[in-house]
Amino acid sequence: MSVIQAADIVKGIEICIWIHENCFTQVNRADIRYLQFGADVAKLQPTLKRLLSAFNRSLLHRGSDSPDDDLLRREAKGLIGDFNVTLKECKELLETHKGIVRDGTGFIDNVIWGASTKKRVDDLRARLQSDIQRIEFFLESVKLEQYNSQAGDIQEILTNTRQLLGLSTYSSLEPVPEWLDVRFQKALEVNAPTSFSGMKNIPLEDSHEALYRHYRESVNDNSPSDQSMDQYLHLLKAQWILETIKQSGPFRALRPGSCYIRTVTRLEQLICEQFAWPGLVKFSDEELQKLNDSAFLIWPPQKTTAPKQLTEPNGLEEKVLEISLPESPCVRKEDLVVFQRGPTTLRLARNITPVNGVPRQESEKLSTHIDRFIPLYAVPPSKTGSPALTFKICDGKGGGGTPYEFKCERDVFAFQKAVTGFEVMSDMKRVEWSFNRKKLKLMSKGIGNLGRVQLWRWNPLSTGRSLQMGSAGSRESEQSASRSQSSESSRRSDLTNPTIAKVVRGEKESLFAVTESDRGETVLAVASQPSPVLFIYAKEDGAYSLLHLELRPGLGIGITSCQCRKSEERCKRTVIENIDPKHPQTFTVRRLHAPLDLWDVSVFGLPEHPASKDPKQVERFKCDYLNLDFDSVAERRKFNQHVRVLLKLRDDADAAYNRTVRRAMTLSDKVSNTETSNRAPAPTGTRTTSISTGADIPSLSRVTTTPPAVRQVSVTPNFTDLIQTAMDLERGYPSFENR
Repeated sequence: MSVIQAADIVKGIEICIWIHENCFTQVNRADIRYLQFGADVAKLQPTLKRLLSAFNRSLLHRGSDSPDDDLLRREAKGLIGDFNVTLKECKELLETHKGIVRDGTGFIDNVIWGASTKKRVDDLRARLQSDIQRIEFFLESVKLEQYNSQAGDIQEILTNTRQLLGLSTYSSLEPVPEWLDVRFQKALEVNAPTSFSGMKNIPLEDSHEALYRHYRESVNDNSPSDQSMDQYLHLLKAQWILETIKQSGPFRALRPGSCYIRTVTRLEQLICEQFAWPGLVKFSDEELQKLNDSAFLIWPPQKTTAPKQLTEPNGLEEKVLEISLPESPCVRKEDLVVFQRGPTTLRLARNITPVNGVPRQESEKLSTHIDRFIPLYAVPPSKTGSPALTFKICDGKGGGGTPYEFKCERDVFAFQKAVTGFEVMSDMKRVEWSFNRKKLKLMSKGIGNLGRVQLWRWNPLSTGRSLQMGSAGSRESEQSASRSQSSESSRRSDLTNPTIAKVVRGEKESLFAVTESDRGETVLAVASQPSPVLFIYAKEDGAYSLLHLELRPGLGIGITSCQCRKSEERCKRTVIENIDPKHPQTFTVRRLHAPLDLWDVSVFGLPEHPASKDPKQVERFKCDYLNLDFDSVAERRKFNQHVRVLLKLRDDADAAYNRTVRRAMTLSDKVSNTETSNRAPAPTGTRTTSISTGADIPSLSRVTTTPPAVRQVSVTPNFTDLIQTAMDLERGYPSFENR
């Protein structure tokens, strides 16, 4: 049997301190489960300190190298259990399976547990509480500070004296009914520990744990008067186990003064007191006999570990996509499941049912900033025909790659959306395109070719629990964000604040979140969304190109720059150019021009890819206009409709953002009546604009609602988990169904 050492207790205290300092300091407003978890850890730390102090005093009183030291350590280990196992699992969970949302000051604003993690959190909380109760009961019963070398001898003298005088410390209990004794004996064989060999030799450590557990279940600390039949049955079990232990060989072999004898004696006293309590409700035999067999079990159910399903989420993973892949001669059925693990991390799991053989599951982790995602489906058609609906994924080490073939274009686009965060809203094949390139010495007509043109809209599959717009790195797991029901309800209640209500008046509530800074300021988060994108797949000069044009404010369809100005019924051309004199005439196009194996659509996704900043990989050039020539007028009209809807969404979202910021700035200029006139004016913020792609990232507008302070506004890049909710704006606009 293992023993407990002072070093074990010190290690437990150190883990408690680490958990508290790294996960529970500066908590502002967090998930209730997280706060309760922190409270349990906080209670365990002082309990361990008391145990360490009592343990050291006991060993000091007994003298060095006492022959009973090992006995004390062994019995303490069996009675208390291994609390460090629980603490280490808590630390592991907090390090690897937790998402933290911090406000602009770095304080924890919310903590979100993954769906598969919540059960484990609740289990760990129950174990922490059990550890605390067992240690406190051990300290109360054994009284380590009085446990010296003479304790056993004194206890033995007292026991013999009571027996000679016929004295009993506690009142005797009536034995349980015969039928109940039979039921308990039968139940003793179910889920029995491996060390169990019969009632006469019932294992001491396991039976003591069962005795304590059933006694604790019989007591209702919160409402003693509210007693159930189950609690009464637990009390009967505790009485029966107590008598069984006292008659067992291992217990009779204990030396007087043993820690086990002390704790069993204390439990006997508590059980007698519980039976003597005037408010105890005793249920009849007829009522108890109606209970099923599971109610009479002595041992807890054996924990069985179910085989891990790779197609189920782990920790904070979010299942964002599940599609069926095409059948093959060797595969009867194959399903692909995509999980979002972090801002730039995906996990792909496949459930494969072969024609012959046993079904199997496969899984691989991918990084959109390291691995390459080659859209083979978009390769310009050749004489041999159109390309297959395939994505090829190559790892960052330059491996050969794994092709994923899909059944239809909808599935291809859904997978691309999981990689980039952008939804394909329009897909036009065989479009002649040409850019007028500024300062081009050769090819005065610019650059162009035949290609495939798509319109992208930011609409990630993730609900926001693991996806954010910020840069990702080693702190990815710590920075991953999520929205829970509790944070959603608190956000809505905060929006009823009179000052906040004035700011968000008439806007969609899904675009806002409210938190509180360390200075008591109410901070309003306003989400803005990236601009739509025009994307082209093409082949130029023997190599392949990916061209990315962000449809920033000012860009639109130039109706006077094509034949539409003369005859719209005959014009097949669309011209994208600046149509707003308030914005620059030229716009920036980004191009990845490389061999097919170096194509990578994830370079143009969000969060921003490192390669997008490297001019050796992604070229940037200025243009005045983009010409798109379609095969028919109908295709041109269809494409133009999609462009106009996307630009309408862009402009409406931009206007809503600006309205909110203006209102916040207006309120920030209103000083309360109690303020002095010489106070410095409140700073005002400007909109945080693009990362290198020019896409807007989420921004904060701070509005202090605590009078009489100046209501200040500042804009900082935070609350990235709200970005996807800005996509609600398409309601009421023309649908893309018939594209």
